[in-house]
Amino acid sequence: MPNRGIISRLSPAAKSKLRAVCTRKTYVSGQLIHQRGDKRAGVDFIISGMVRLGAVGRSGQVISAFMLSAGDMFGEVTVFGRLSRMQDAHAHGQTVIDHLSAARFRLFLEEFPEVVDLVLELMALRQARAIIAIDEILRLPLIDRLGRLLLDLDRLSGNAGVVPVAKNDLAERLGASRVAVSNALAQLAALGFVRSGYGRVDISEPAALQVWLSSRNEAHPADALARYQD
Repeated sequence: MPNRGIISRLSPAAKSKLRAVCTRKTYVSGQLIHQRGDKRAGVDFIISGMVRLGAVGRSGQVISAFMLSAGDMFGEVTVFGRLSRMQDAHAHGQTVIDHLSAARFRLFLEEFPEVVDLVLELMALRQARAIIAIDEILRLPLIDRLGRLLLDLDRLSGNAGVVPVAKNDLAERLGASRVAVSNALAQLAALGFVRSGYGRVDISEPAALQVWLSSRNEAHPADALARYQD
């Protein structure tokens, strides 16, 4: 089943109810949505645009980051785990978000119990991605992690083979230096998989890159997750 975002999988009645009980807000690109440690409990639905989640170290470097797109939901850990916000969230491009308090979200789930399975599936997939990310950091060379990240970003961009991302952003997301990422990109380019430009990376043969990565890392769980997303 394709992962098209939780909103697209809601029934018309559930979508209508959600729109009625949410507070909608528009953010300009780069605007802070919430800070790490924010105690606001509730979930947030991305109606349009994208959201960048990341943790910033004392030096100011983003030590982990990932992107969510329209249709996605985030903030569920504040409801079910009763935790504070674990990462900073910024709008990436003009972004519209529907905010829903924890109390109203629980009432929404009581009214539409079928949504509970969708939320559990979402949480399970995010747990799987977190496990895969830890596995990759501990086990995979940077070139493999970079290749997988580029394929993930390509899927997020609609499988166009063009990833609009700068080297600094790649470095932040991988927790590596810009020089190391540049060297890894050069290796992928020498293998014929990518072409690096200003603020973008073109993937020449996404399928071939996927096969190459899989051949270097047999039975890697990211492959199964990628098939789920396609």
